[in-house]
Amino acid sequence: MTRNRFLALLCATALMLMSFAGPLTALAEDVGEAPPVVEEPQPAPEPQPVVVEQPQPEPQPQPVEQPQPEPQPQPVEQPQPEPQPQPVEQPAEEKPAEQPAEQPAGETPAEQPTEQPAGETPAEQPTEQPAGETPAEQPTEQPAGETSTEQPTEQPGEPTPAPSADPNAAATVDPNAAATLEPSLEPTLEPSLEPTLEPTLEPTLEPTLVPAVTLTGLAASLAEAKPGDVVHFSYQTENAVFVEWKAVRSDGLDGGHGEAGPDGFDWVPGMSGVFTVTVTAIGGDMSTAAQDMTFIVRAGQLVVTAKAPTGYARIGERDVEFELSVSGGVEPWDVTITVDYNGKTVFITKELLPQVTFGAAGFGEHWLTLKVVDATGAVAEAQSLVQASDTATDPAPALPKLTRDMNFAEKLIAVAKSQVGYRESEHNFVFQDKDRKKLQGWTVYGAWAGMPFEEWCAMFVSWSLNAAGIPEWVMPRASNCQRWKERLGHRYIDDEDEYTPEAGDIIFFHHDRVSDDPNFPNHVGIVVDFDPEHELITTVEGNAGGGVNIRFYGRSDSTIVGYASMGYCMRRWDKVYKQQVRERLANGRAEAKLEPGTHKLTAQDTLS
Repeated sequence: MTRNRFLALLCATALMLMSFAGPLTALAEDVGEAPPVVEEPQPAPEPQPVVVEQPQPEPQPQPVEQPQPEPQPQPVEQPQPEPQPQPVEQPAEEKPAEQPAEQPAGETPAEQPTEQPAGETPAEQPTEQPAGETPAEQPTEQPAGETSTEQPTEQPGEPTPAPSADPNAAATVDPNAAATLEPSLEPTLEPSLEPTLEPTLEPTLEPTLVPAVTLTGLAASLAEAKPGDVVHFSYQTENAVFVEWKAVRSDGLDGGHGEAGPDGFDWVPGMSGVFTVTVTAIGGDMSTAAQDMTFIVRAGQLVVTAKAPTGYARIGERDVEFELSVSGGVEPWDVTITVDYNGKTVFITKELLPQVTFGAAGFGEHWLTLKVVDATGAVAEAQSLVQASDTATDPAPALPKLTRDMNFAEKLIAVAKSQVGYRESEHNFVFQDKDRKKLQGWTVYGAWAGMPFEEWCAMFVSWSLNAAGIPEWVMPRASNCQRWKERLGHRYIDDEDEYTPEAGDIIFFHHDRVSDDPNFPNHVGIVVDFDPEHELITTVEGNAGGGVNIRFYGRSDSTIVGYASMGYCMRRWDKVYKQQVRERLANGRAEAKLEPGTHKLTAQDTLS
């Protein structure tokens, strides 16, 4: 009897707790969550909709052994997780009666086939299922002669009146009912708390809106600049916590970068170029705003030069050589260097070279062209010419036959006239100046003196004196006119207006193109005739129009600045040295022959 009362009390308590399932479900729907479940919480973070599994169409009831006379109520002894105390009506005297229990709203009762004693009707046992779970079938072995009745399951969401506590229902309560209802109390409150708190916490985590950063009005203090100028860039920013700038040239070179002020910064460019200047403002939320502009740094006017150091080349001996330079403008430069020979390009490069050197392609002109385009499109060009020559050498014309009865003047005049018509080489030449205004060809007279590509008027006269067999101590000679005047000493006649020239004299001229000194001799020739009646002087000169030519002058011509008298030299020879020379020849102390071109002077022969 004590056991039956305990079970009846427990069943009544469970039925009263189940009566609160409807209000709790409505409360959960008000806060936007699923109705509370009467089961252990599911592992999923979000509640899932309730899925009710329909009972099997033909469940096979399993026989349940009769409880022992005094079973140990293990489930009843487990403490409930903070159950709310509910008033429980005391059951009346134990009377076996069949009292159906109404199901709470939204719940589906599990089928409770119960083995009943003969002649009795099984009592319905409502079981509250947690949300999302399939109600478990609780088959109970019934006594023979009794018929089990399946209680239909009420659908969730339908309100159900609270069940009445009937004391007669205690007799039909299954001892295992306490174990079935017990777990339903524990998860009742826990799932209902979590959904209630989460919605209230999420809005507090939303970031606070930060005003957007802006940057406008980028401008420079100068339209253009030179390397080394100070350029100020200004702008306006809002809500910026950091501002930076950078300048990048069109070819990718870094022109500078760094931190900028809130409204501007200064930049000192170190090189020319077209730069993209970019300013970037960064806000507190790490958002950015940027502006850029193109700025030109120009290093003055674009200037290019191309020149040939010597102006000439010799095939197989001297290379073609050019010197180049570029300055100013806006870097980087686009450079093109080409060399053309006889209408064909024999050399080309896009690299700016300070010097271009290569072997001559052949005899003739080699034109170099240097073209430069700067970063703004400005164009500059320069050209230079190198004449390439071969090594051909043209011999001197044949010398006349000189006899022993001819004096020095006659021999010299005969040699000079024999060379008229000779011209310097047109294939073997150099330029005397870097501007290529004076081309100097190879001459046999210059080669005799060791200077084949120099002014050769003095060397022609010296060669002729040597070819005529005139000793140097009788008539000194030199490779240039100024040096010759110094060597003549007192024998140089500078009173040209009073002096009457003679055939065989050496005549000196002054040309303004060489010196402004009117008495400075810079050209020389040989007097081959003088006409006293007409006062006409006839000369043979080397390096006159590129060859050996005959020229005519009046006695008072302003270009004549001096003479060296051959007559004076011959008279001095006869009076002072003729006898001594004869003695030396007789004693074998000197060369016996004085044929033109073979006489060599000794130290004793030098005229002091």
